[in-house]
This record gives sequence, structure tokens and C-alpha cells, in this order.
Amino acid sequence: MRRPTVAGVPPDRCIVTFFASGFRLCSLRYLLALLLGLTPISEVRPVMAEEADPVAPWVNRQSVNDTAGVLGFLIGQDMAISAISRQHPDLATALRARAVMFDATYGNPMERVETFLKRGVGDQLPKLQEEITAGLAPLLDRQIPRYDAETFLREMDERIEGRLIRDNVLATMLWLKFQADPVVEMDEWAVPYSSAGHPKALGLDVRLKLPRSWKGEEGERPHIVRKWTSQNGAGLDMIMLTVFATPKQAVTLADLQAEVDATGAAGFALEDHRVTDAATLRMDRQPALRVDQEGMLHSMERVMQDRFRTYLVFTETAMLQIQCMASAEQDSPAEALQARFEGLKRLCDRVAGSFVLPQQYE
Repeated sequence: MRRPTVAGVPPDRCIVTFFASGFRLCSLRYLLALLLGLTPISEVRPVMAEEADPVAPWVNRQSVNDTAGVLGFLIGQDMAISAISRQHPDLATALRARAVMFDATYGNPMERVETFLKRGVGDQLPKLQEEITAGLAPLLDRQIPRYDAETFLREMDERIEGRLIRDNVLATMLWLKFQADPVVEMDEWAVPYSSAGHPKALGLDVRLKLPRSWKGEEGERPHIVRKWTSQNGAGLDMIMLTVFATPKQAVTLADLQAEVDATGAAGFALEDHRVTDAATLRMDRQPALRVDQEGMLHSMERVMQDRFRTYLVFTETAMLQIQCMASAEQDSPAEALQARFEGLKRLCDRVAGSFVLPQQYE
């Protein structure tokens, strides 16, 4: 079988450096090249089966390919552990301990990957596993020097801490683990964000913390500073930070409470939506309003049902929004969308709770 090549890295060098210092870059790139070379993306077809679990991960081409990449990573890691343990028995106990810690950190990732891919590719999964194993076997069919074996053992410690793992592999393992309740990911895998210097932020340095597995991207519309999408960009849930300039007139907490008392904050509803809950609060000393709404979102010929939780923060010159949205196809069960939205609300509260506007302290 001809091995697929990796851009800029000869296959023979990948074999030579599999466990040595080049392992960090070469092995992961080679592993993914093997995966995609042996099983072309066009052959990995998502199986869009009806899903009974309302918070199950969304199956589409990106999520299937990302998860297949994790499958290759995990098979390669297990094969490396087996080969080193066989050739260097005195390292076997330490390697087994690292493997247990790795599985605990990422919530038994192989089991989660296989469960997802059974939904995603159906009966193609055993073939995919066989081809990955066969493609990686030549890398391990050699004597592994002692130094390389010890290097791999140390690198396992770093993998347990989330280092030496390709970004999309790490993110995919995390969303597979935390999909049922995404707020839990924030306990250990929150990443900071700052809007300092962003032209759409209107001079404000808005600081937030987001879950590591949500992919951050630039917003395409004029007021969207940043957006984050679940499942490393493949999911149906989104968090957005928007900034709007406002007249230089102070909005007080009393003003917002009066609006809630008078109309239930109905004026903040989007078109074809209704407000289901509203409350006033302060966020980093600024007057703020939390609004939940539900409705239908029209885009071209497509209609989606959605649920929003939005935090609106008012400064002297701007209105900031932290907008959290869960969406589903128009004919999807509303109960399933609501179940997902309940988890998203908890995450949204946590993200909003991380809000800091440092300029006010200068």
C-alpha cells in the first residue's frame, strides 16, 4: 500500500522521527494524512439518523471528519504504548498509568468517538479502524530506542494537560466529553478572550472566558465582534459578542427595570420572536438586562426554530450584547431544542459571569 505523503515531510523521516523530537509535529500530521489518504472524505458519509438523545452532538461532514481524526490519533497512541511496553517492559507500568490518566482527563475518548462514528458513518467504522491500524503499523514495526521511548512517556504527561495535541483533535475530544452539559468544560478548559484593538469593539476592551471546544471566528456583520460555535465550529449552538454605539446618555438599572415592569422587555424581541423571560442585573458594575426569547429565524428559503439568551450591557457610549443561540430545523421536536437550550443557558450565564470591562478601573 502506498503511503500518502505529508506536505513538507518525507514519509521516511516521519518513521525515523515518530518518537523523537519530530514526533510532536510529524506524527500528528502523518497520522491525519494516513487517515485522509486511506479513507477519502468523500467516502466518509454522515448518516443522518433520527437521534433520540436531545443533547447528542450534531452529525455533519465536519463533525464526522474531526471525530475520525481523533480516532486516528487514539489508535496511533494506543499502538505506540503497546509497542513501547513490549520492547521496554520496565516502562509498561508507567505507560499504563498515563493511559488511564489520559482516559480519565478526556472522559474515555475512544468509547465516545466510536459511539459518535457509529451514528456518523454506520457500518463504515470497522473498515476505517482497520485501515488506520494497517497504515500505522509500519511506523511501529522497528526497534524503538530507549531515548525515544522515554521521550514518548514524558510527552504523554503533556498530552494529559492538553499540550502536544493538534488543536482540532483536542477540541473534538472536549466537545465529545462535555456535549451533554457544556458549562462543565469551563471548570478546567476555559480560554480568555479580549476585544482590545478590534475595530468593531469601538475602543472597548471586553474580556470574556469561553469553552475551549467552541471555535472562535470573526463576525461577518458590522456589529459582530466575535462569534463562537459549538463542536469546534460544526455545531448548531452559537455565542456572539456584539457592540453598538449609542447616544451618550446614561442608561440606569432603574430604566431597565421600568421597561421590564411595563412590557416584559418585549421591545427587545427579534422579529417573529417572543420574550419568555427578562431580568435586570449588574455586570461588572454596569447596568444590564438578561432576555430570553424564542421564535423562528428566516434565512433565504430556510426557516429555523431557535432559542436565545441575551445579556445586554449598557455603558455611557455603547450597548454590548452577549448573545447565546440554540437552533434546530423547523420540523425538529421543540422539546429537543428546549433541552439543548437549557444547557446552553447555563453556559451563557457562566460566560456572562466572566465579563470584565477593565477601562472603568483605569
